[in-house]
Amino acid sequence: MALQKPRYPVDYIGITQYYNTAHPALDLGWHTPNPPVYAAAAGTVYAAARDVDGANYVVIRHDNVIAGKLVYTLYWHLASYRVAKGATVKLGDRIGVMGQTGNAVGVHLHFEFWITPLSYTKWALSDKRKYAVDPQTYVYCYPDQTVSPNTCSNTRRRSTRARTSWPPGPSSA
Repeated sequence: MALQKPRYPVDYIGITQYYNTAHPALDLGWHTPNPPVYAAAAGTVYAAARDVDGANYVVIRHDNVIAGKLVYTLYWHLASYRVAKGATVKLGDRIGVMGQTGNAVGVHLHFEFWITPLSYTKWALSDKRKYAVDPQTYVYCYPDQTVSPNTCSNTRRRSTRARTSWPPGPSSA
């Protein structure tokens, strides 16, 4: 099975908070009302629910993004979601709408990218510090996506331009 090139899960890529050890995710802003959120890669919906803080979220398990590993993508603070646990999604399928549910300031998508061993089959939020990685290392800006000028203007941050090699490695990160 060929490996997938994951995409940013939004049409308009405006990064409002970057990945760091205190915040192991990307926060993606918006430029239109009710922006759709898409599956970053094909996979199976592991969870679609509301957390204890009232945030709507979706977790998708991907089996063919990185050879010999499982990948989980997490989509938090959704206004609504349109998938159910166990559903199969394709890359780019609409899974929800960006929102401000739970402990969130402003409408945005909190997007996490986890890389786990193949034996990791019982996802638990408490494992975040162990498996979350910087999504910018693994996701791509596809031609139908727009990058906010403010996202790339910060030269201390990695660019969100499309990568040309796959799978990712030291030379493409």
